[in-house]
Parts: sequence; C-alpha cells; structure tokens
Amino acid sequence: MVSATRTPPAGREPFQPRNPTESASRADHKPSRYEGLGPSEVPGEQIASTVLLADRLGYALAVIPKNRRIDLAALYQEFGRRLRIASREEAQQLFRGRPPLLPPPMGSGTQFETFLEQSLVKLTRVFFETADLRRLVPIDGDAFRDLFYGAWCGQISRADD
Repeated sequence: MVSATRTPPAGREPFQPRNPTESASRADHKPSRYEGLGPSEVPGEQIASTVLLADRLGYALAVIPKNRRIDLAALYQEFGRRLRIASREEAQQLFRGRPPLLPPPMGSGTQFETFLEQSLVKLTRVFFETADLRRLVPIDGDAFRDLFYGAWCGQISRADD
C-alpha cells in the first residue's frame, strides 16, 4: 500500500477505483458460473498472477496477467525502484504456510507496496490463482479495483516470449 509520506513520481498517481466508498463484502457474494474454473478455461490476460519483488527498500508485490512477464525496467522507469524478483527462499520466509511461488495477491493492508498492471484494471472479471493450481477464484472488476485501492498502477509487464 502507498504510504502517506511517499510522494509519487512525476505524473504518477496511485490507482483510484471509480467509487472508493463502495466495497464488496462477503454478504454480496453470489455463486456464479465462473466459480471453480481452472486455468485452462480462462484466458491468461484475465488471471491475476502475483510476483514477489525486492530491492534495498524492502519487498513489494506486482500483480500482472498470467500470460505476461514482469518488466523490471518498466517498474524502474515508471516508479523509480530498482526491483528484482525475490528468491524462493525469501518467499518461503515471508509467507510461511503458502506455496513459495504463490504469494498473496495483494499487499493492501500489509507492509508491501503493490504495483498493478494497468490492463487488469480495465477488465469486468478477474481471476486469482490459488494454492490449488487447478482452481481459480473469480472476482468482479469493480470489486477487484476496490481491493487494489491505493496500489501503483502502470504498464509493468510485457508479452510472454
């Protein structure tokens, strides 16, 4: 999450949902035809994949489409941080009890600054990866934007080679 004391790079602002006072709640949940879908049934651009990053300032999370790769040069250019992909060992230390290559999908409310690929913000439905690699968790586009309120948003990924 973006700290109140940090100023954004010139021309950059943290992501803001359309209406930050509205948020999704568990009571609003209705089963849908999307529940229980697996990765082979959903286009990769709709699956939010989390990448744990690190630099001299600490750790950060990047959320990008599953069919794309993190672009560390773009992160530096847009946000001024020289990040690297964190090691498996670092992920295991930080997220005990989770698969090491599957960090939580958001840093909001935690010590992690979060960077969000802007293409995900435009979707009407997004799917999160789970520890069960055969299942995805669907979320409505508006609820997704609410979850990432305050995250940095930019073009931080590139096409998978």
